[in-house]
Amino acid sequence: MLCRRAVRLTRGHPVSSQKSAGKFAIVGVFAAFWWAAGAHAQWTVTILQPEGASASQASCVLAGEQWGGATVGGIRRASLWSGTPSSWIDISPANATESYVYDAASGIQAGFVRLSGISRATIWRGTEASRVDLHPANCTDSILFGTTATQQVGWAVIGGVYRASLWNSSAASWVSLHPAQATSSTAYAISGDQQTGFAEIGGIRRAGVWTGSAASWVDLNPAGSLESYAFAASPGRQFGYARIGNIRRAGGWSGSAATWIDLNPAGATESQVYGANHDFQVGYAVTRLKIRATLWSGSASSCVDLSQYLSPTFRNSFATSVTSDEANTYVSGYAFSPSTLSYQAVLWTRPNASGNGCDFIDFNNNDVFPEEQDVIDFISVFAGAACPQGSVCNDIDFNNNNVFPEDQDVIDFLHVLAGGSCS
Repeated sequence: MLCRRAVRLTRGHPVSSQKSAGKFAIVGVFAAFWWAAGAHAQWTVTILQPEGASASQASCVLAGEQWGGATVGGIRRASLWSGTPSSWIDISPANATESYVYDAASGIQAGFVRLSGISRATIWRGTEASRVDLHPANCTDSILFGTTATQQVGWAVIGGVYRASLWNSSAASWVSLHPAQATSSTAYAISGDQQTGFAEIGGIRRAGVWTGSAASWVDLNPAGSLESYAFAASPGRQFGYARIGNIRRAGGWSGSAATWIDLNPAGATESQVYGANHDFQVGYAVTRLKIRATLWSGSASSCVDLSQYLSPTFRNSFATSVTSDEANTYVSGYAFSPSTLSYQAVLWTRPNASGNGCDFIDFNNNDVFPEEQDVIDFISVFAGAACPQGSVCNDIDFNNNNVFPEDQDVIDFLHVLAGGSCS
C-alpha cells in the first residue's frame, strides 16, 4: 500500500497585514538543505484494554475520551476510557448480557443494551445511572450507531424488517427512515441535518443519505457498483465503500452518486471508511494479506498506514473514529493480538503543532510533507510571487510574530521542516 508516513493535520493562519516593508534576498537556501521523515513527530499508540478484560474495542474518540466496549467476565460491557487502560469505566447495566457504545457527541453516548434477549437502543450521559432507553414500541430489536447532541440514528426491527431510524433522544420521538421500496435499511451516522447509511433495493444494498424522513432518501450507489454502504459523515460529505470490480473500495460522496471519490489505496485489495471528521477519514485497507488501520485526508494517495505504529505482536487492525483539537489528532480503533486471540482497543495520537506558535510545514497544503515543493513554494511566495495555481498557501509569517517578510520566518520554517521546534 502506497501510504504516506506523514499527513497535514491542520491549515495555517490567514494572511495578516504587513508590519514590515523590508525586503531581502535569500541566496543558496537549498544548498545544504536535507531532511529525514523520521525526524518528525510520529503517531504514538496506547493499548486501552483494561486489566481483567479478555477483549476490547474502541469505536469512538473525542478529545480526552474514548468509547466502545470491553469484555469482562464473559460479557461485553459499554465502556469509557480517558486515554489509559487504568481509566476504564464500565457503564453497562448490572442486568445486561451485552452493551456497547458506538458513538458519542456533546456529552451523549449512543449504542445498545441487551436485556432479556432483546437489543435496546440506548443513550447515556457518562454513567450507567444516566441510561435512557430509546427502544420504540412494537419493536423487537433496536441499536444506535450515531449521535449528535440532540439526535440519534440506527435501526429498529419492526415486522421482521430492519428499518433505518432517527430519534430525538427519546423512545417516543422515533421516526422511520426506511424507504418505501426497500427490503432493509440502516442509518449509521449523522452530521447536521443529514443521516447516512444504506437501503437494500432490488437485491442491492445501496449507500444513501437522508434529511430526516423516509421520502428524503437519496441513492448514493455509484455506477457499476454491486454494493455500497455509507458508514460515516462529516458536514456535506458521506463516506464508506462501494464494491466495484468485485473489490470493496473505500470512498466518499458529496450528496449524490455522481460525486463518488475512490479512496482505495494503490495495491489494496479491499478498503473501507468507518469514521470521518472535517479533515480526515479512517478505516482500513488490506495489503499483503493484512488488514491495516488507515487514515486518509481526502484522496487515495493521502493514506497513512496506522498499523506501522503498532507493536509487531499485533496483526490485523481497524480505525473507527477520528477527531482533532488544538494540540493533537486522535484515532480510535482496535487490533488483533495473536497471543490472546482477541481484539484490543487502541488509541493513536499525534501532535498537531510542530512547535509553539509556528504554522505547519505543509505550506502549499497539498497534504504531502515533508517535501521540497513546500520549500520552493514558501521561498517563491516570500519573494513576492503568487501561490501556485491549484494550491492554497499559508501566509509567510511562519512564526506568527506579526513581522514579515523577515529572515527569521525563513530560518524557522527550515528549522521546523528539518525536525526542530519553533523558536
